[in-house]
Amino acid sequence: MLEVQLKPKAAVQARHFHPWVFSGGIAAWSADPEAGEIVKVFGDTGQFLAYAHYSPKSKIALRLLAWNESEQINADWYRRQLERALRLRYPAGRLIPGRAQRLIYSESDRLPGLIVDAFGEYLVVQILSAGLERERSVVLEQLRDLLKPRGILERSDAEVRKLEGLEPRVAWWSGSDPGEVAIMEGETRFMIRLGVGQKTGFYLDQAENRRRVAQYAAG
Repeated sequence: MLEVQLKPKAAVQARHFHPWVFSGGIAAWSADPEAGEIVKVFGDTGQFLAYAHYSPKSKIALRLLAWNESEQINADWYRRQLERALRLRYPAGRLIPGRAQRLIYSESDRLPGLIVDAFGEYLVVQILSAGLERERSVVLEQLRDLLKPRGILERSDAEVRKLEGLEPRVAWWSGSDPGEVAIMEGETRFMIRLGVGQKTGFYLDQAENRRRVAQYAAG
């Protein structure tokens, strides 16, 4: 595994669990890494700090994954991160018709560059970093195995992919377009077209804000 040494300020930030290292924070490489490669990150005094995905195109050169040197970043590691996030949000371990919820929150779930939203029994996935692009097949297969969705749509078309040197991709990885999908948010029913609209098709991460606005409007 290739090694990277950080400058003092970047090392302090990484030691305090900041998930990013910008390109200006890198002092030296042991060799030239490939896009999306997992690298071992060391501080300016030579101490181990973290494992990270490398992106050669983005100003965010390193996206940190794990701060414990004994961890092995492999297919089993990705599965454990997915399982941990899903237990928090879908403890029953299955998708529910009509229910919509964000399942994976990128850096918050130690899966930087990955967004996964559930719309009923369908998943919409965004892959936004060079590291997750490299692990794309592993992650999609594990999502299918864990949740058994009727379909998985990849909506990797956000502008940020250009900063990672990645081309946009919008395609059904499994299943096919069901047309409109009905979801409920409180007592409000929405009809969603999964391949249309902003982001993954609906701002699921704004549900709490919509609830508060509705309460305010109701007096």
